[in-house]
Amino acid sequence: MEALVSDFGLDADQIVLTGTVEAVHHDTFMFHRIIENLVGNAIKYYDGDERLRIVISTEARNGRYHIAVKDNGPGIDPAYHEKIFDIFQTLRVGNAPESTGIGLAVVKRSVARNNGQVHVLSSAGQGATFKFDWPGRGKVRTSPQKEEAA
Repeated sequence: MEALVSDFGLDADQIVLTGTVEAVHHDTFMFHRIIENLVGNAIKYYDGDERLRIVISTEARNGRYHIAVKDNGPGIDPAYHEKIFDIFQTLRVGNAPESTGIGLAVVKRSVARNNGQVHVLSSAGQGATFKFDWPGRGKVRTSPQKEEAA
């Protein structure tokens, strides 16, 4: 988490980790790339009045990790939930930042290569939660940290 905070110039309280997974040991390079893309998008598209907050939660279930990255940003209209994962597709409105449309395509492809699925839960004005599953090899905490999501 320290690397994300430092790399993106955030304050430590802007990214919150919750859940039962202590460490991921399967394809860690690609896992980090996925998290960086999701956090980077949350930061890039954030336009709210309240302070940006990103919650990354993990749960070990049925031999896989279930990861959720939730933000309090502008959200995504459900009509675009599938389109955003296509390469070179962006949802640029108004004076939103330029984007290549590659980040979420990389996320989808990387998750699929590890026999997982990714999807988004969101509606306009309500933030976004990206959920994906990952091979569950690693240590699990015995007492999970509990914190209310943003």
